[in-house]
Amino acid sequence: PSLVGSEMCIRDRQIVDQEMPGITEKLGLNPFEEAVLSTTLKKYLQERIELQILELPADKMRESYEKITLKQDEELKAGLPADKYEAFVELQKNGFKKVKEKKKKKKNKSKT
Repeated sequence: PSLVGSEMCIRDRQIVDQEMPGITEKLGLNPFEEAVLSTTLKKYLQERIELQILELPADKMRESYEKITLKQDEELKAGLPADKYEAFVELQKNGFKKVKEKKKKKKNKSKT
């Protein structure tokens, strides 16, 4: 099970790394803010993966996920300027897919 967990962790960290340029551009993050966001997301992603490995009952899992999300939000709120934190929260609500869609539109425009 730990091998599967570590593989999941590597894959999910790669997803964060792939998404960061789009998030950075969308939010207008400077390199320090980008590092804060990336590091925080990876840290709490690791905690979520560890929870999955434990295979807790559904209610415990949900409660634990909520605690992780609260800690992540507190850390991001403390580490990012208020406007960028709020923009990140909004981006999460709307889904990160919109960041990718805008990138594709830009690429298509440059091809024409």
